[in-house]
Amino acid sequence: MCVRTPIEAIVVDDCPNAGGLTNLHVIRRRDIDVFPAPGDDGVTISTAIVPKTGVKFVPWEFATDTGEITHKSTGDAGNQSVSMEVTTNVPRGDATIDAVIQKALNGDFVVAGRDSNGNTRLIGDEFRGVKFEHDYKSGKKGGDKNGTDFKFSGEGFTHVPYYYTAALPV
Repeated sequence: MCVRTPIEAIVVDDCPNAGGLTNLHVIRRRDIDVFPAPGDDGVTISTAIVPKTGVKFVPWEFATDTGEITHKSTGDAGNQSVSMEVTTNVPRGDATIDAVIQKALNGDFVVAGRDSNGNTRLIGDEFRGVKFEHDYKSGKKGGDKNGTDFKFSGEGFTHVPYYYTAALPV
């Protein structure tokens, strides 16, 4: 059993520390009807997000061991905020992938990523979504890998990525 230590007494714990994402789901922020507030801890949402009728979070496929969520504080003391991002890679390129890219440009998204420790984190919120970016490379030589790096990112948040414990509408 994992021993969790409160922040008042941070010490090395005996919990597994696996990295990476196991899955990712994406929705346009405008398609969310109800985005619940976090609980008393300010970082956990335990009430389900309610999308508009006929809409749901959709899976975002990516290559194993390429998904990552990061967040960091930015700004000067007294005026700090949080920037957050999700990055993944999809190997190779084809018309299906490029059609997704074309539809996602200029989107304003909320992304739910499940990490290898079983936590689902939300990137974006009801007030500010994250933008979509991509970077395709064909490779220069025959032995080079080719594919697309994808990123959803945003800044100016007043919180770290929320922990989401309710059922994700997929």
